[in-house]
Amino acid sequence: MQNTFTLLFFLLSLFAHAQIQRGDHIVTLGNQSSASTSSDLGGIYYDFDTKVSQFSLQPTYGYALTNRLVVGGTLGILTTRYPAATASSEFNYWNVYVNPYVRYYAINGERLGVYGQLGTGVGVNKDGVYGLEELNLGAGLQFPLLAGIRVGPTLDYTLRSRRNVLVLGGQIEIVLGRRSGEGKPAGNFSAGSVMLGSQLLQTTFARDVTYGAVNIGGHYFLTDRIAAGLSVGAGGGRYNFGTTSVDRSFRSSQILASLSGRYYFTTNRNLVWYGEAGAGVGRLVYRTDAALGDLPVDRNDFSLFGGVGAQWFVRDNLALETGVTLNRNAVNGDWGTAVSVPVGVRFFLR
Repeated sequence: MQNTFTLLFFLLSLFAHAQIQRGDHIVTLGNQSSASTSSDLGGIYYDFDTKVSQFSLQPTYGYALTNRLVVGGTLGILTTRYPAATASSEFNYWNVYVNPYVRYYAINGERLGVYGQLGTGVGVNKDGVYGLEELNLGAGLQFPLLAGIRVGPTLDYTLRSRRNVLVLGGQIEIVLGRRSGEGKPAGNFSAGSVMLGSQLLQTTFARDVTYGAVNIGGHYFLTDRIAAGLSVGAGGGRYNFGTTSVDRSFRSSQILASLSGRYYFTTNRNLVWYGEAGAGVGRLVYRTDAALGDLPVDRNDFSLFGGVGAQWFVRDNLALETGVTLNRNAVNGDWGTAVSVPVGVRFFLR
């Protein structure tokens, strides 16, 4: 674990430029988004009432062998534990996987990047070793948002033995080159600055599944120490796992929103500390035309959260972020308590 974070610190301490060049390091942000937390690289979660615990670490990294050819992959470590009344009904799950890829830039310009990508995956879980059972074909466009920050649409088509999957989405990547020898970057905020993490914009198509979701979030600085956070999202889909004689289809829809306030205890330093608190609401609905397990579901969520965290600046507009957040969640009026420790990346529009 310590070695993994040391590697992340090293990668994020490099200096960035707009065009892909030989020797560049590329960090792909995940598709998580929240007003209060950033969990692009993973995190820890524990529910005090259900005793459910989760741990994830899943950074995606690439290295430019030439100005056009990039090799990389995702290293994933996932564990989940669902305690039960008896030992025989307890559910424990773990998975360690590597999803390597090879990417080629047909266009590698300062203002536009166009690439094709080929990938697969291999891993191990409690059932044994698995892998090389699917092939991922991808393509994407990239446009510079900031120095070293590239955004754009992506298309991924995954070939599997039972079900092929097409995903249309968006992606944010950080391009890092060799450090320029400048002084240490610092968290120097000002009123009007905008802080963002990864955003979610995705549509998935498969033989029995159609699903789409959007979730955007970030912070707006009211002063040099106070920032207001906002996250909004919506999603929905249709799933059909039945046969011509047995109806096992259902539909889902979800909306969510949260507001928060963040105060920075320290500024103008390489490592800054903050406190944050806020509230969120959500609604989750599962509908089915026939009785199917626990469906239908109609759930209203409300949450209060607060915590402290830190940002380690690797560039004036880029920081690695982690913290501890305590959540009080109400699901249809039933309250519960959970704690989370997310790890992610933030970048700044000044």
